[in-house]
Amino acid sequence: MTTQRKLILDIINNSHEHLTAEKIYFSAKSVMPGIAMATVYNSLKYLTDNKYIRRVGFNDGADFYDKSLMPHEHIVCDKCGSISDFMEGGIRETIEKEIGKEITGYELNVHYICDKCKNVS
Repeated sequence: MTTQRKLILDIINNSHEHLTAEKIYFSAKSVMPGIAMATVYNSLKYLTDNKYIRRVGFNDGADFYDKSLMPHEHIVCDKCGSISDFMEGGIRETIEKEIGKEITGYELNVHYICDKCKNVS
């Protein structure tokens, strides 16, 4: 694995939040000033394709990158855009039972308004 890919993987693995490519780029740039945004995107594609990380896509915004490859869902605040993992057992089995087929994967993003945004006037 290249030094750049290793750095990007370390940034994602050491984060307590889901990161966008832009946030990863700025973190990487502080350690490796010469890194290019294209290198970050290419590295994220490699890391995703090779199952080191998971890409969480949204139709209306930037993709986020998740260190957890375990099946799980996400809750997304519609005001501030914060993303949190949501582990709900049984969804995969429910879907498979409903369609009568084994599924290979799914993405479920649940939208809500977080407590911090609710308390802002």
